[in-house]
Amino acid sequence: MVVKKKVTNLPYLSSNLSEDDTLAIIREDSPVFRSALPDFWGGNKQADTYPLVVPLRRKDGRDASQWPRQRLSKDWMLFVRDLNSHGPLDPNGKPDAVNVVFKVEAGWINAAGDPNQQIDPWQIEYMSEDEMPKPEFIVSSGTVVKVLERTSTGIRIDAFDITDPPPSVQDVNHTTAGTRILHFMAGHKNGYYVNISSGSKIGTAQEVYFPVIAPGPAWIPFKDKYCSMRVEFFPRLPKTVITNASLAVRDVPSVYDSTVIEYIKPWTSVTVTRYYPCPTGVWGKIQNGWIALQYLPYKGYSTPKYYTSWRLSGIPNLRPRYTQST
Repeated sequence: MVVKKKVTNLPYLSSNLSEDDTLAIIREDSPVFRSALPDFWGGNKQADTYPLVVPLRRKDGRDASQWPRQRLSKDWMLFVRDLNSHGPLDPNGKPDAVNVVFKVEAGWINAAGDPNQQIDPWQIEYMSEDEMPKPEFIVSSGTVVKVLERTSTGIRIDAFDITDPPPSVQDVNHTTAGTRILHFMAGHKNGYYVNISSGSKIGTAQEVYFPVIAPGPAWIPFKDKYCSMRVEFFPRLPKTVITNASLAVRDVPSVYDSTVIEYIKPWTSVTVTRYYPCPTGVWGKIQNGWIALQYLPYKGYSTPKYYTSWRLSGIPNLRPRYTQST
């Protein structure tokens, strides 16, 4: 029997985002991803996909240096492993998503000439702290972030501090942690999102998740060499929107765990006072419940549906292909 557990007392959960929080989506220049550029594929070991990596920088400014690799503790490495213990199993009976995220081609752990940076994730318990790898501190395009500070050149985002102990995956995972757990995406050379394929032992792409982490302040510039508009802010709240279809108002921001309170007719004006980002899109709080603002209708679907005049031009992450209880 699966027991569902709701956690509401942690400050970084999606459900605890307030109406005063500023949210943004990390984007690529539409419709061309940097990985779709002809000269981006030289020497790449992957035939069709490349991780969409956006480095976190140490301070504000377009030319500010990114955070250098630093060793993570065993507890953090175990958290990343257990966060990906889902989905199809490899021939050894292990979750194949773990094989993918711990490969250097995932864009998170990069060997950089040091073979110790690529480790067997199933041996972490038996390794010393000094054997832990030094990953990069990054986010992925399509990620929704909580903005803590904004300047004329960039934003500082909410992230876990690696000097703090990691949370438990039973309490914090991709369905609950909102902007602190991201669904890591790759770009196809033809310019669309896909799940990461490199490292899979079963020959299919896998969904991988990891925490947004940094050793200190985590900054993202508005512009970089791959993108002329890296950050797109959510519309300010409160915001009045017009429905374009019959739209369900639900007691909680979920299709599966909610009760429909009423249906709003098309071309009705409603005021959104709060956002709720989740793996299937973005929900909005109105006077008597929640409505879907941006929704990915199918598993693996990458083109969102919009039920009101509310819009984002940034492409959201793919909808997860599996259901994980929390």
